[in-house]
Parts: sequence; C-alpha cells; structure tokens
Amino acid sequence: MFWQSALRSVLQTHAKRLRKLRLHLYSGQESLLDQPSTSFAALENLHIVNRDCDEDDDLNIPLFSQAPRLRTVVVDHFYSLSMSTHLPWKQLTRLVICHSEEPATVFFIGRNCPVLEELSISLSNGMEGEAKRPVIFQVLRKLQIELASKTSPFFFLPFTLPALQDFGLFSEPAVSSPAFQWHPITPAHDHLYHLLSNLRTLKLGYQYMSSEMLLNVLRLLPLLEVLVVDSALRSYISFLDGLTYRSQEESILPKLTNFSLYVELEYSERIRTEEEPTFPFTSSDFLAMVLSRTVPKIKEGVACLKQVYLCVETVTEIHGLNVDDIAMEFKARKELENIAFSFDVAPTTHEVWTSFHDMTLENVP
Repeated sequence: MFWQSALRSVLQTHAKRLRKLRLHLYSGQESLLDQPSTSFAALENLHIVNRDCDEDDDLNIPLFSQAPRLRTVVVDHFYSLSMSTHLPWKQLTRLVICHSEEPATVFFIGRNCPVLEELSISLSNGMEGEAKRPVIFQVLRKLQIELASKTSPFFFLPFTLPALQDFGLFSEPAVSSPAFQWHPITPAHDHLYHLLSNLRTLKLGYQYMSSEMLLNVLRLLPLLEVLVVDSALRSYISFLDGLTYRSQEESILPKLTNFSLYVELEYSERIRTEEEPTFPFTSSDFLAMVLSRTVPKIKEGVACLKQVYLCVETVTEIHGLNVDDIAMEFKARKELENIAFSFDVAPTTHEVWTSFHDMTLENVP
C-alpha cells in the first residue's frame, strides 16, 4: 500500500505538469484511477496497462476527465470501455484499445469521438446484429482492426469512412479457420471496397484468400502507395505475376512505392500443388516483379518502387529459395540501386501480427 499511496501523491502533486503518462497497474491498484477528477492541464498522451484484473469489470477512471489537451489514449487492459470510463472522448484524435472488445464499443467510439483520426481496436466477435446502426467516423484517417472470431463482410456495413487512407485488417493467429469471409462475394463486399477506394496504405495480416481475390481487391485501389501482405495466398506466383508491370496493359497499383511480403513457409507447404516448387515461388519470380517497377521500365504516371521487404517465416529449412542469390541480384543490377531492399528469414513465432498491438504501440511518443 506504500507504493500505491506514494504514486497517488505523485499524481496529485505533479498532475498539472505531466505531458505524457504511462501507468502499469496490477491487481488491487485500480483505485488509483477511481478517485476524484484532477486537473491534468498539460497531459497529451495517456497509456494505461492493467492485464491483472477481473474481465467482468468496467474501466472507471474519473481521474482524467479534466485533461483539456489530451489527444492520444492507449488502453491495454481486461476491462470493458464504456461511458463510465470518464475520458474526454470528444477531443481524442488517437485511440488504441488492445484487449478484445465487443462490437458495441465501436458504436460507442463513433458516437463520442467526433474528431478521432486514428483507431486501433481488437474485437471479440462480428457485429451482424448491429448492422442497422450507422457509425460515421468523419475524419478517421487510419483504422486497424484485429478479429478474434469469424466475421462476414456485413461487419463493415454500418461504417461510413470518408477520410480513410490507412487500413489494416488482421486475424488472431490462434483462430484456426479464416476469421474474415472473403468468399463467396456478396453485396456487402462492395460496400467494403467502397470504404477502401481512397486508401494509401493497406496491411493484411493472417487473411486466407486466393491471389486472384487479392488482385481483384487491389485493382480497386488506384491510389495505394504502401502494401503489406502477411496472408496465406494459394499461389504466390500468380500474385507476383499480377503485380508485374507491363507497358501494354493497364497497370495495377500505379502509385505503389512500398511493398512488403511475409510468407509463412509451413502453411505454403500444406497448400502447394505438385507443380509448384517446395518454396511457393522462386527468386526469379520475385525479382521479375520488382524489376518491372523500376525507372527504365515505368512509363510516366506510374510510380517506381522505393522500398521492398521480403520475410520468410519458417520452422523448417528453406528449399527452392536462395537467399544469397536474391541479395547478390539486387547488388548487381543497376536498376535496383535506388530501391531499399531487405530480406529476413524468421522463425514462425507469429511476432509480426500477434503483435498487432506492439506494432500500433511502437509509434506512441
């Protein structure tokens, strides 16, 4: 109790001077937050961590209701957010919620955060039952959603996102079957594609979709500049071929400058056909796509690649892909000297998107 009293004293004494605050609480320390409101006149960034608590409790933090400059809130807890949280919702511009929430939380945020520009949230289930209730995020530019259970495209029907430019859709690696339903195509997909039509950045983590399906989606995103794919495509060769620039054809993703591809070798082994190599594509397949998007081959109006990243996630020895060949090829070709290329072989630990939250939190000042 000594440290709890000491921390309460520090908060009260220095409240008006704090600009950034991170609280990591443990069981029994929640009362630190459940005390009369204090004026945090300078507070801009608040990060609360509490994973050692009762999941049935609501997060009640009246302490920070008087924080006129607060804009960024990160909540990593086992509570449920609600109006009882007493945050100054209407002024928040960035909100990160790390623990799985019910879909109702999205509606709560939509109604109470009119100037929100960035939202990262993990949802425990789909929201088909809420589909008739509209959710308008007028100025939301960045949206990242992690799904913990099966969800259909009807999930997105309530959303209106006129300013959306950066979108990430992730499934928890622990989900055994595809979390988001990409097949079969339904009218609800059209609404999703409309929401994404002005994207500059798209990140897909642990999605199960065919290369043809993904290419069809990408053809609807003419402004896309950054593409990150960590998904189980059935044919990486077809995907890379579809991204290859050909002057005689209408170019897919004409603005693309940054491309990252994560390949989980273990999954690729399970779905490959007998005609395909052990690794789902060769270094030549990958380099052909990259080379097609370099300066000498790009016509006016089509961007050149500036940054390329390839990561192979594997628990076994790689066959069919020579890491040294790729590195040497990039060094030897003059056309590639202006491209920042990096290559990793990583164990399949799901660090990339388990860490949906780590990714979102790493940029918190």
